[in-house]
Amino acid sequence: MTKDIESNPPAKDSMQSEAENEIVLVTIHGTGVGEPTEEEDSWWLQGSKFLEKLEERLELDPKRIEIRPFLWEGGPNSEASRREAGRRLYELLKSYDAAEKDYYLICHSHGGSVAYSALLQSVDNNQPLERLKCWSTVGTPFLEYMRNKYLWQRLSGWQLWLYVISATTSLFTPMLLLLPYFDINWLGVVDNTLITSLYILPWPLTHAIFLILENYKSKAKSKASLSWITEKQKKAVAEHFSDSWVGHCHPQDEAVSALSNIKDVNEEIVKPKFLLPLIPVVQFLILIAWRFSPLDTFSWGQLSKFLPFPFLLEGGLYAALLLGFIVGLGFVLKSFALYLGKPISKWINKAVWSSVRENVWGDDVAQEDVIRIEAYPPSFSPMFRTMPDVVAEPLSEHSSNSAIRTLVKVREILGMTNTTTEKSKSTVGKGAMDLRSDLSKSLTWEELIHTSYFEVDKFIDLLALGLHQKGIAELKKEFIQKPQHELLRAWYEEDPITDRS
Repeated sequence: MTKDIESNPPAKDSMQSEAENEIVLVTIHGTGVGEPTEEEDSWWLQGSKFLEKLEERLELDPKRIEIRPFLWEGGPNSEASRREAGRRLYELLKSYDAAEKDYYLICHSHGGSVAYSALLQSVDNNQPLERLKCWSTVGTPFLEYMRNKYLWQRLSGWQLWLYVISATTSLFTPMLLLLPYFDINWLGVVDNTLITSLYILPWPLTHAIFLILENYKSKAKSKASLSWITEKQKKAVAEHFSDSWVGHCHPQDEAVSALSNIKDVNEEIVKPKFLLPLIPVVQFLILIAWRFSPLDTFSWGQLSKFLPFPFLLEGGLYAALLLGFIVGLGFVLKSFALYLGKPISKWINKAVWSSVRENVWGDDVAQEDVIRIEAYPPSFSPMFRTMPDVVAEPLSEHSSNSAIRTLVKVREILGMTNTTTEKSKSTVGKGAMDLRSDLSKSLTWEELIHTSYFEVDKFIDLLALGLHQKGIAELKKEFIQKPQHELLRAWYEEDPITDRS
């Protein structure tokens, strides 16, 4: 497992100039990455094509500016892991404060969530990151959390079990106290009314103890990562760090759109009629149980003496009565199945979609719920501006062209084209593992806008200009002379509130 960069040995160039560095540029990757290999050209690593292109636009003198990747254990899709990574990032950034070094952050995807968690840590500890000049987020889906309303929703594991047991005991006690009034003494447990009335205490006591422990954890600085995010903390982050935030997000970013849209998905997976197919089975079981039960005492022999043709009519009457019973039973069972099926199907659908959302969001924080997902941090909406068309259009075109090229490769692997080579034809007869491997290799992840930002020159232009305006370095003349330079500068100078209106 890859460790964070603060515990990794710095790169050679970094070691030579560590004492001279005045500025640190921290790169933070997103979910599912962060374990680099020798063959991988990941944007956040030193020597990557992206950083080379950034140096073509900015005067990133290695003697003055140190580039340090922040790796957070492969980027697990877990809110708890993101907050833990944010805590460690906060400690790293505080060390730069102590060393009197200015620092800038470039964060992709949930790397921006990690940075936001670090800012929350700073306001929670009442120790602002004083030398943070800019934190630039790229395609970050910001999940806004709010504390669950009820205490039982904020408990888990043995605490939840204890709470449920104590609540059940307390709620059952009034029933025990009422039994003597109906001349019922269940197992003699109500002989002593005073002792029985004490059974109502476990729930209030458990509730009070858990509230005290919860309040203690939320106030303890050492337990700050376990407490929920408050509105006060969100507003404090906006107050201290909104001016240094530069947000970049394509209007069609797949990750932001998908995570946001799935919140409102509640399609019926289980229909209210799902119990109806069980009716014939239940009918059969009821008939069998009735036939062999003591209730089946009706004698058809007594009825036959009243019939003119006993041998013929007895069987027909029996069949008619049986058919009527089955039809009537079916009607009753259908009504009962529909009555139960609606609430049960609704509960199942809600549970399934809740589980899907938790897995997609990486929502593993028991005390809180996601209330919204946006391309900007909570309380930052006035500072967010839509990506300019001069950058958004090349991004869309790049991902579309990459998707077309990948589709051609996939068709060749599957042997679906007339131009399929002999090598790709041999793939058709391969096993599932080989085929899956070939298909996986054909994907570059540039098919998505979300993972293409650092491959598009126009976006790197936009990012470089933003870092320059925050004071990281001067622009190179070659970049200033580009025709789109003034368009990008004008975009940064626009008032986002006026622009939206």
